[in-house]
Amino acid sequence: MADDKLPAQPGYWAILPAGIRYDDRIPANAKLLYAEISSLTTQAGYCYADNAYFAALYQITERSVRRLLTALEEQGYIRIEEERGNHNALEARRIYAGINPLHGAEPLDKKVRPLDKKVQRHIIENNQEILTRVCSSRKHAPREAPDWKPERFEAFWRYYSRIPGEEGRRRNENKQSAMDAWDRLQPDDALIETIARALLRQRSTPEWKRGVGIPMAATYLNGARWRDAEELPAPGDPPQAAEPEERGVNIRWI
Repeated sequence: MADDKLPAQPGYWAILPAGIRYDDRIPANAKLLYAEISSLTTQAGYCYADNAYFAALYQITERSVRRLLTALEEQGYIRIEEERGNHNALEARRIYAGINPLHGAEPLDKKVRPLDKKVQRHIIENNQEILTRVCSSRKHAPREAPDWKPERFEAFWRYYSRIPGEEGRRRNENKQSAMDAWDRLQPDDALIETIARALLRQRSTPEWKRGVGIPMAATYLNGARWRDAEELPAPGDPPQAAEPEERGVNIRWI
């Protein structure tokens, strides 16, 4: 994208506080988006890039951008202000991320606070809470299985581990994190089937076949990434018609 089309010249550095980096309630792409928002925060104390800009930048849909922004806003990491005109048409949007790029310099827009202190305070307070939880979780003995539907998790884990191009990466992934995410989600049978059908669609995309953009299993569950498949066409074969290599794995849940 040409520089003259940028909503603002991005800063060379981006800011990603520890509390956001380690918050497993939000997907990894939302963390990346937060960093981009910080680099685009202007002297007025906010980012005004629209969803189309972020979608083009990261080659995702505007719907996915909205989902990521919602995830950040729900956890209090950003605050979004919208100005609407006739027929409720969106005229302007400001995204506050608690970032003060000029450290107290007078904002260009006198009507806007240069620093959203409420958002910044939430991020700072959340840092210690999440870092404490992350550090304490590393001291726990590894679990053999999750508490919630362990047999269904094992089927999910085996299937996810066999996604083409992911075998090597799965060996290095923290299965404990995936189990923690599974226990927090506590998916019922209907949701497990939804996840399974979504994975069938996603693993058939050219990107996933090349091993591009595939999240870790814990990130997939925490970020409800099965919803991304809603925008994908249905696979050519019904879920029951699994490939021979898949029949060797217990994927009855698919």
